[in-house]
Amino acid sequence: MSRCLCPWSPLNGTHVKKKALLIALALTLFCTALLGIACTGSADTPYKKLSADKITSATVLITGTNGYADQVELTRSEINELIAILNKLQLATPDGSYQEYGGGLSMYFTLVRADGKEETIGVYSGFVIVNGVGYQSEDEHFKAVSRELYELGATILNQKVLA
Repeated sequence: MSRCLCPWSPLNGTHVKKKALLIALALTLFCTALLGIACTGSADTPYKKLSADKITSATVLITGTNGYADQVELTRSEINELIAILNKLQLATPDGSYQEYGGGLSMYFTLVRADGKEETIGVYSGFVIVNGVGYQSEDEHFKAVSRELYELGATILNQKVLA
């Protein structure tokens, strides 16, 4: 039996279906890959590549509701710890509502880079404030990094101020 290559031939139906299925599968994979790239790019990681050798000094400032404030200089070891935490920090959508809250303790880390540029990273009531811009997220990773920053500041201040 000879094979007819005419487009209207019933013998070509399975080939057309297979090609259509393969094209649909390829498009689905392509779209999924694009969506994956778009989603992973939604969080900003400003300190991902920051290394401790780029920081000349750092301080931590704690402030409280009653006007209490205390600031201490970080050691090289503490700077290394701070940078390790900041490397994991992912920021999403800015949220300025941290300014509406009153009370509670807040920690502010100030980094001085080798080029003289200063940056301030604050932790306050579930917010992370980077250079005056607040961020808050329900993401567990964000919350964990925020807690790590707060705990590091509290530990440093307890060792140096309350000792």
